[in-house]
Amino acid sequence: VFFIHRFDIVGGFLGRRIRRANLRRAARHQKLDPSATHGVTQFSDLTRGEFRKRFLGLRRLRLPKDANQAPILPTDNLPEDFDWREKGAVTPVKNQ
Repeated sequence: VFFIHRFDIVGGFLGRRIRRANLRRAARHQKLDPSATHGVTQFSDLTRGEFRKRFLGLRRLRLPKDANQAPILPTDNLPEDFDWREKGAVTPVKNQ
């Protein structure tokens, strides 16, 4: 199943080219980690730049000059390891 976002003639050709490149990259990633599943998603016809621009919308926050910095907290009593999954705070991976 392909998720097609580009509908005009030029975009159709470009979308296919981008999809092919993304599928090749997914195949390479699949070989690197066979335990993961890599393949076609609704993002398959986006370039890395398009994906970044549309979905990674984090912008640098400009704080006023008089903003307070967070205090540095002590780290000497931290546990050896900590797994958020054991605390029920992690959800399954979505849209990857």
